[in-house]
Amino acid sequence: MEHNYSNWSRQELIEHIRMLEDKFRSENDRFIVNFPWAGNLGQWVWYYDRNVVHFNDRKITQLGYDAEVVGHVGFEFFTNKLHPDDYDRVMDNMKKHLMGITPVYEVAYRIQHCDGHYIWYYDRGTVTNAHRMADRLC
Repeated sequence: MEHNYSNWSRQELIEHIRMLEDKFRSENDRFIVNFPWAGNLGQWVWYYDRNVVHFNDRKITQLGYDAEVVGHVGFEFFTNKLHPDDYDRVMDNMKKHLMGITPVYEVAYRIQHCDGHYIWYYDRGTVTNAHRMADRLC
């Protein structure tokens, strides 16, 4: 359903945004419940063209951060916290997937908690709009 936002009042826009945020949280929670094999540690979406990562609270709270305080972050917020021994392997895995060499991004790695210790994560996913990403990486 397409909306003509130009005719909306400021209050209508705010209410619509809040409704969309609630819907996103609800959809995200349903995804977590429906896919227990995912580990329920959280999901994330990387908007590569703007380098903005959206994530649910579980993804960030597992690392000891408050999602509301952290706000919007770039991909490097997470990659800068990778264990030095895992960094190259994780980034190589991501690059191969973004370039279409592998059908799935799948990797286990250690990532630094805000208090300094490392915890193990397992990420598995696929990109959308991969052809545009591959074009940018080449």
